[in-house]
Order: sequence, then C-alpha cells, then structure tokens
Amino acid sequence: MKTFIEDLRQELMKRNVEISDIEDIIADHQEMIQTALEEGLSEEEMKKRFGDPSKLADDLSDFSKHQTEPRNIPKEYQVWQTFPFTEKPISINIALVSENVVIQTHEKDNNIIHYAGKGSIEKYEVTFENSELSLKAPKDIGLFFMRRVNNEISFIIEVPFKQKIERIFSNTVSGDIGCFGLITSHFTLNTTSGDVEIKNGLFGQTKWNTVSGDLHVSDTKMVTLISSQVSGDVFFRNIKIQDSLRLNTVSGDAKIENSSCHECLLHSVSGDIRATEFYPEVITLKSVSGDISIKNKEPNKIVIQSKSSVSGDITIDS
Repeated sequence: MKTFIEDLRQELMKRNVEISDIEDIIADHQEMIQTALEEGLSEEEMKKRFGDPSKLADDLSDFSKHQTEPRNIPKEYQVWQTFPFTEKPISINIALVSENVVIQTHEKDNNIIHYAGKGSIEKYEVTFENSELSLKAPKDIGLFFMRRVNNEISFIIEVPFKQKIERIFSNTVSGDIGCFGLITSHFTLNTTSGDVEIKNGLFGQTKWNTVSGDLHVSDTKMVTLISSQVSGDVFFRNIKIQDSLRLNTVSGDAKIENSSCHECLLHSVSGDIRATEFYPEVITLKSVSGDISIKNKEPNKIVIQSKSSVSGDITIDS
C-alpha cells in the first residue's frame, strides 16, 4: 500500500490542502493500513476498504483548510519551453546569474518554463535529458558581469502536481528564488546576493546556504535541514522537521515560530536567534556575541545537551 500513500499525498497536494493537514491524514491512514495488515487483510481487500486515492482526497479536502490557490502566471511572462510529464522521478538543476526564478506546481500535464524580460533568451541553456530538467545562464556571464536592468530576465518553472521530483539543486547569484508547493527527496540550494522564499514544501534531505540575502520558509515539512546563512536574516514559520535541524547564522538574525524538530543545533556568531513556540526534543546552543532565546506557551521538556556563549545571552522559557 506504499503506492496508495504516495498517491494520496499527491492528490491532497493537488487540492491545495494545508501541509499540516496532509501529514495528519497520511499518519492516520498509515496507522489504519498497519491495523488492516495485522488483521490479515489481503491487498485486494485493503484496496476495497480504502478506496481510490483521488476520490478519498476529494472527500477529505472538503473538511480541511486549504493552501493558497495555485499561483497565476503574470501576464508579462510567455512560454519558452515545454517538456512532457514523465513517470520517472526527475531532477531539477538551476544555475543562474542575476536572474530571478520561481519553481512551482500546477495542474497541467507538462513541465513548462516561462520567461519575462528583454534579454537574449536564446543564449540560455535549457535541457531535459535523462530525467533532469536543467536551466543554466549563458556561459559568457561571469560572477562580475554587469547588465542593464531592462535586459534582465526572470523565469517561472511549472511542474505538474503528479510529477515526482527526486532532487532539486539550485545555484544562483544576484537573483531571488521562490519555491512553492514542491515535494522532493533532496533539496540543495546555494545563493549569493538574493532573497529566498519557500512555502508549502515537503522535503527529504535538505541543505541551504545563503550569503547576503534573506531566507523565508513557511508551512513546510522536512526530514533533515542544514541551513547556513551569512549577512542575511532567517525566518522560519510553521516548519516541522522529522529528525535534525542545524541552523548556523553569521551576522544575521534568525526568527523561528510554531515549529518543531527532534534534534536541534542553533549556532550564532553575531546575530540573534529568537524562537517562539519552538519545540525541539534535544537541543545544543552555541553563540559568540549573539543572543539566543526560546519562549514557549505550552510546557515542554527540552533536553539541553549543551549551551555555550562568549558574550551573548542564552535563555529558554519552556
């Protein structure tokens, strides 16, 4: 019934059900399936009991809060490239310099790349080979390339809800990046001088590195997260991490709200880390000159493995 669970998750995502509700529904059905197995039900009997994932998602979504409706494409964008849906999981590889890019899901059957701007679109390299969708900046654009504002290009990559994504790798310079409604097993992001917004995601092994840009993450679940920031602020809201969170910030502040994880390491050099309604089970706190504080309304025992600071204050009120 593993396929049933995966299909149900995808169908719920299509209907814009809140990430937190999806996880509750999945957990409930995993428990019910386990009970059915213990009762000795056959595969066919379980299919009859649980029904079609699409029909079940229709029924369940009526009783759930929904995410923001699918994002529309601004009218200044036009279709550049289209690639077919594939049953195989795909990888997405982004390498851009000074372009903004958004990756989001949609209800259509094709992978579609839109663009806006007056730059030379034909110089960009886009391929879809061996289940990898790749978008790269022109080779003649270096890190210090200066272009006129009216020549800048922005991209929107739309991926079908039903398209499975194995890996996302994004390496950008001087451009903003947005990721909305994505599900992937591996997500690596490196960005310099650009802001990042991530919302309504389900990720496995996750690693983010940002320099001189802010990072906003909300309504997202991950298995693990390693997040390192230099000279930019971090905002985490409504994130759930199954295993470990490693957050390292240098000269930037971090704010965490309504979030949880199993094991946590918070490390600050000179920025402050402030968390409210943050519920790790085990935590390690390190600071050089920044303050670290955790304030929770609900009583919760947090096991403090260690805490150390040179000149910053560390407080936990939980």
